[in-house]
Amino acid sequence: RGAEVVTQQRVEFKAAKVGSPYPMELRFGERDAFFSYLHTQPAERGRGWATRVITLATQHLASEGWRACVCHIRASNVVSLATLAGCGWQPVALLYSIKRSRRKLLVRLPTGRRMAVVLRVRPA
Repeated sequence: RGAEVVTQQRVEFKAAKVGSPYPMELRFGERDAFFSYLHTQPAERGRGWATRVITLATQHLASEGWRACVCHIRASNVVSLATLAGCGWQPVALLYSIKRSRRKLLVRLPTGRRMAVVLRVRPA
């Protein structure tokens, strides 16, 4: 809005490093993008800004030939989960992790298999 940033979204391509729930590297398909760090200023939340940013970004990426967009959201972040569900996003995998042992279990959901989403996870 003017010179003020109301909401922002980071987009990475083919691979991303995240620190939650523990440091890990996510790798995707050749034409897949990763959305992270979606943030809306607290005073502006609930006004549809995040939905607009996600929609515009995915439309632009699709027009540029990117095949899929993936993101990583903690199960406790119900606001982000609801926002993405409202944009039509669907879960493609569940990642269970045990911090102390850095063990993980990646469960691929039928949605991810149907969409042929490529996802590899390893400790960073």
